[in-house]
Amino acid sequence: MLRIIPVASEVPMKRKKTCKIAFVVICSLFPAAICSDSQQPSASAVDRNPVIITSGRHHGQYYLAVEPNPHGEKDALHLLSMLCEEKGHDYPVLSLVDDTAKISDLYNPVGLAGKAQCNNVKTFTLHHETGYMYEIKLGKGVPISKKPVPDSELK
Repeated sequence: MLRIIPVASEVPMKRKKTCKIAFVVICSLFPAAICSDSQQPSASAVDRNPVIITSGRHHGQYYLAVEPNPHGEKDALHLLSMLCEEKGHDYPVLSLVDDTAKISDLYNPVGLAGKAQCNNVKTFTLHHETGYMYEIKLGKGVPISKKPVPDSELK
């Protein structure tokens, strides 16, 4: 069996190359280790909690509430407008509609958020018996018909 013995001039080259690679790896990991050692979440992560609109019916009466309410505002539209101005119009807004609501109540929080110029609204229905919530995707309104017109034909 033939055994290759490195020439004396090749050994220092391998060590230099290995040292350079190790140096690059250590330098790239060091800043990540410093940053990940922080116990405090970043300001953007804390501020990304969505605005929540809860709605439903209690003893037949419709209710709607907006959280957070840092200004103590009583008018939901004005509060949503202020929050969208502060946080941005694409800030996430969740509409949580209780299963006690009527089907026609699904549009109220979405319409309110639209008036406040909130562009990133997702609607969910809350089903308390199962403990789940289900996303509802609201499309364009179409005339009442037994043969609805496809979206491509709507103008």
